[in-house]
Amino acid sequence: MSDRPREMTRRELLQRAVPGRALVSPPRLELDRTLCTGCGLCARDCPGEAIAVSADARLRIVFRGEHCDACGVCTETCPEKCLTLELSGDGEARPVVLFEDDIVRCERCGEPIGAKAMIDRIRARLGERIAARIALCPSCKGAGRG
Repeated sequence: MSDRPREMTRRELLQRAVPGRALVSPPRLELDRTLCTGCGLCARDCPGEAIAVSADARLRIVFRGEHCDACGVCTETCPEKCLTLELSGDGEARPVVLFEDDIVRCERCGEPIGAKAMIDRIRARLGERIAARIALCPSCKGAGRG
């Protein structure tokens, strides 16, 4: 046996700091669907892999509370500031779909570009003249420069 103390997860640390209250059950992650664009940065930066993006027929952002250690990285990473982490202890143990949207595909090659909500928001900000190039993936945009 090693004399070195065992590393503790954030969940275990919080349970010791606030016995009987902190993270007895999974935290709850709330998402304001009117603001979310489905960019997936929350999933990319989640150290516990509690947030995942799946993109089959539709793009989905899924939260698995049992993997969440309540670090708050997701809420800080979100560019739209549409996530709220609640440590109320009444979160779901099963995966919860936070966001679901159509996937926009490249007009040339059919590769996925992103969620429709994100593409629509970019088009609205850029205007129609520039927005036409939004419908192309990075590879097809680069191929058109020659």
